[in-house]
Amino acid sequence: MEDACISRVKDGTPTDEELEELGHKIVENWKSLGRRLGVTDSKLLEIEGDHKKTSENGYYMLKHWKQEKACAATYQALCGALKHKLVQRQDLAKQFCYINGFNPIFTQIVSKLVPPISLLLILPVHDLYNNNNNNL
Repeated sequence: MEDACISRVKDGTPTDEELEELGHKIVENWKSLGRRLGVTDSKLLEIEGDHKKTSENGYYMLKHWKQEKACAATYQALCGALKHKLVQRQDLAKQFCYINGFNPIFTQIVSKLVPPISLLLILPVHDLYNNNNNNL
């Protein structure tokens, strides 16, 4: 069952800055993620040999994926790869691939259960005013 707080996946292609940030967060699973994205094992080995810092491997793999797949290198594809059972990084899928984090249906339900913030701010002042007038 999908998390109630997830909204929809972003449209388009991740930015290079997003890929760099993600690359540094996927250090332990970068090869597995690369395979889910369709990067060949030979390319993964090449990236690993070219970069001494393991934190850079994920970024260069993601950069290669984006260049190779072009317009098919979407948030949707990245999200599916991050959530795959061999990668299991739903946290990163939420952080990088989803818009704002709240499902509109979930927001509608909560808004009916919780009074608007303006009422929460007005009620205490109203109660204070009434309590002071009763004491006069």
